[in-house]
Amino acid sequence: MAKSAQFLRCNALDALSMKECGEYIENNFQKLYVDTVNWPSVTAYQPICAVMGAYSDKYLYVHFVVRENGILAENCKNLSPVANDSCVEFFLKTPTSDEYWNFEFNCIGAVNASHRVTRPDAIRLTDEEIASIKRHSSCGTEPFGEKPGIHTWTLTIAIPLTLIGINSADMPSHISGNFYKCAGKATHPHYLSWAPIKSEKPNFHLPEFFARIQLV
Repeated sequence: MAKSAQFLRCNALDALSMKECGEYIENNFQKLYVDTVNWPSVTAYQPICAVMGAYSDKYLYVHFVVRENGILAENCKNLSPVANDSCVEFFLKTPTSDEYWNFEFNCIGAVNASHRVTRPDAIRLTDEEIASIKRHSSCGTEPFGEKPGIHTWTLTIAIPLTLIGINSADMPSHISGNFYKCAGKATHPHYLSWAPIKSEKPNFHLPEFFARIQLV
C-alpha cells in the first residue's frame, strides 16, 4: 500500500518557541516512521526515526525524533554536506510547481537546501533564505566529532510557506514529499526513507517516489 500522511492546521504553533512547538507536535500529531531500508546491500543499519508534521498560515512544521548508534555533527556552515553527519531530511513538491525542494539538516540544525527540477540543476538557498527557517535541536548548535554509544535527539523545523511558494490564502489541499534519515560518513552509515525508493544505489533525489501529504 502506498504511503500517505496528514499534516493538520495549527496556527497556535506560531505563538510558541521552537522547543515548545516540538513538544506539542510530538504529543499531538500523527507519527510517521522513516524505516525503509532501500539498499540493504550497501548498508542494513536501521536507526529509529519518527517524524511528525503540521502547518499554520505562515509555516510548515516538521519534528524529528531519532535514536541511533553514534552521533556526528562536523558541519555547521550553510550549504555544507550535512548528509555526511547524523542527518534528517525533508524533500517536498507543491502541486503547482515543476520544482522540488530538498531540506537537509544535521543534528545541530545546520542546513543544506536547494530547489530544482532535476538533481543537476540545483538553485541553492541564500543565507537570508536559510535564516528564515526556524530550528531547534536538542543537541545544541555547536559542531562535534562522532560520539559513540546510543543517542536520542530531536530536531524541530519551521519552513516559511512563502519560501516554498505557497500562498496561505490559497492553500493547496496537499503536497508530495518524502522524509529521510542518513549519515554518510558515520561509523554506522545508513540511508533510510519513509516512502520506499526504487533505485540501484542510494539516491533521495527521485520525486517520482514522493508520497502524498494531505494538508487538512
